Amino acid sequence: MNIKPVFMLLLLFLVSNVTFAAKNELKWTQVLQPQYFPGKVIQDGSNMIRLKSPVRAEDPALVPVKVTANIKQTKERYIKRLLLLIDNNPVPFVGEFEFTPESGKADIAMRVRVNSYSYIRAIAEMNNGDLYMVKNYVKASGGCSAPVGAD
Repeated sequence: MNIKPVFMLLLLFLVSNVTFAAKNELKWTQVLQPQYFPGKVIQDGSNMIRLKSPVRAEDPALVPVKVTANIKQTKERYIKRLLLLIDNNPVPFVGEFEFTPESGKADIAMRVRVNSYSYIRAIAEMNNGDLYMVKNYVKASGGCSAPVGAD
């Protein structure tokens, strides 16, 4: 077996995935962030919230997504709002969820449609207005054109 062609194919695959992810980031910085959070600074949210989603969607029409808070909801500091966006969907906005200290937890779980390879972003807005974001890259295609499952 000649290793060179296999290596070149793997390299081409990796470069194409990196290029695709870079285009997604460009869409976020030039289109989506100014549209949904004009003039706002969004910080790394890995200490605040966790986003769980598959790397590759089994069914792009029903991709499981879960956002969990890493902090307790107290009157002094709490997650006031969670937004979920899917960069490459025809309509990126998935939903907005509001919380209070009385909510107990700022956690959500759902199934979403993912149209094509895309970042899914969860943005937490704190009660003081600070914004924190986490994102996962999901490989899916055809979700928005796929028929709804029978189950």
